[in-house]
Amino acid sequence: MKINFSRWLPIVIAVLLLGAGCLPQPSQTPQGLLRQDLEEVDFKTIASGLKTPWDIAFLPDDSILVTERTGTIRRVHSDGTSSVISVDDVKQVGEGGLLGIALHPDFAQNSWIYVYLTFNAPGGFTKNRVDRYLLDPPSPDGSGGASGWSLTEKTTIIQNIPGAQNH
Repeated sequence: MKINFSRWLPIVIAVLLLGAGCLPQPSQTPQGLLRQDLEEVDFKTIASGLKTPWDIAFLPDDSILVTERTGTIRRVHSDGTSSVISVDDVKQVGEGGLLGIALHPDFAQNSWIYVYLTFNAPGGFTKNRVDRYLLDPPSPDGSGGASGWSLTEKTTIIQNIPGAQNH
């Protein structure tokens, strides 16, 4: 008997995800997340004027990379200043654009980041892909993107993921 995995895989994933939500919750609330504790926290805005922010990644130097669906990554520093790095070939359409971002587990050693983006494929089709970049620090000669940082060594990891106006 041959099993059609492409037919059953979405159902299996849905059952697993629903089942995970039914697991018992820890009996103790994690320290620092009690409602009365939240009332004593001072919240501070560290970035404003973002253009449809979608995902964030925290860098070892305490700065934050924020993807903007328009095709830019904003690097927000702990002092509130920010710089912008452009990602080529991003198609902002509907809910598509520059979406996800993740650091390589060994980012401190290799400086690789991964981005998930929507692009215009041949024939005018909307597709998505995952690209890996090297996040290059400022060079001694001052070249590079805003504040010297730049994305280099692009490698497409996964491509032709179906895309649409909405998910």
